[in-house]
Amino acid sequence: MPTESSGGLEATPADSMQQNSQAQQAQSAPAQQQAQQSAAQAGQNANAGNANAQQQEVDYVFNFPREEGVDVSYYESSTKALAKELGLSKEAAQKIVDRDVQMRAEGEKRIAAIVEEQKTKWAEQTRADKEVGGQNLDSALGSARTVLDRFGTPEFKKEISESGYGNNVELIRLLSRIGKAMKEDGFVQAQAESRSSRKIADLMYPSMAAQQES
Repeated sequence: MPTESSGGLEATPADSMQQNSQAQQAQSAPAQQQAQQSAAQAGQNANAGNANAQQQEVDYVFNFPREEGVDVSYYESSTKALAKELGLSKEAAQKIVDRDVQMRAEGEKRIAAIVEEQKTKWAEQTRADKEVGGQNLDSALGSARTVLDRFGTPEFKKEISESGYGNNVELIRLLSRIGKAMKEDGFVQAQAESRSSRKIADLMYPSMAAQQES
């Protein structure tokens, strides 16, 4: 409490502390208000950023070659999800797609090279085989072709021609043995017997025939 003095009332230490506290509160009020305003502005900016991100996701449209009958919906959706997660622009997301297209093309080239290498390997194994290769190659191919003509579907013939599996020594061995058994039993038609072995090789094993000419 204030005490009397010769000059009037004198403030006590408690009164001074209370006055100082009130003064500090008055001074800190603007700072607190400013902090609250800054926090509110930050929240608005965050909401705006989220809205922009959502809008960017909707705008992702990728440009890449599309094959008829191939479903690319999963690729597109997963790429969009990745672009959204990384916060990429449309241009940056398109670069990911361009890279994937390039990698796929390079992979297809490598696979094609491997297939051609395997075709050559099979043809060499067939020519070197004691049963169906060497001097027996033409007759073995003729017998195999007879079986294909009689029992093979157009789809199967196309498959072994395009895949190169028609050069496989074990397939030729199997078909040749069946063809010989058919001939021994009198099942082979005269037209098949008169067909030249070179023509047979050209029709059934185009890659092998090309190698024989080189």
